[in-house]
Amino acid sequence: MDRWHDVMKADDLWEDEMACASAGGTKLLIVNAGGELRAFKAVCPHQMTELTEDDFDPEEKRILCPSHQWEFDALSGDSINPTGEELTRYEVELRDGMIRVRI
Repeated sequence: MDRWHDVMKADDLWEDEMACASAGGTKLLIVNAGGELRAFKAVCPHQMTELTEDDFDPEEKRILCPSHQWEFDALSGDSINPTGEELTRYEVELRDGMIRVRI
């Protein structure tokens, strides 16, 4: 059953930053790309490499896998290079100063 989890204070994630969090036993990437909040599973689908907050390019709004340089759009989670893959995306909301994710 899906449920909402508080993962971090909104003040802890500034615009054009990405942070790691966890909810319901799932490791997450929480992205603030130009003021747009997104939540993804913190795993590259290629070889299940763990992604971290260091893997974000805020200027290009891309998430980069450190193992093989796969690139993902930080707003959609869709792969840019190569194409045809995507990060697992979760619903995210801002409520009462908290970033919440539905797992």
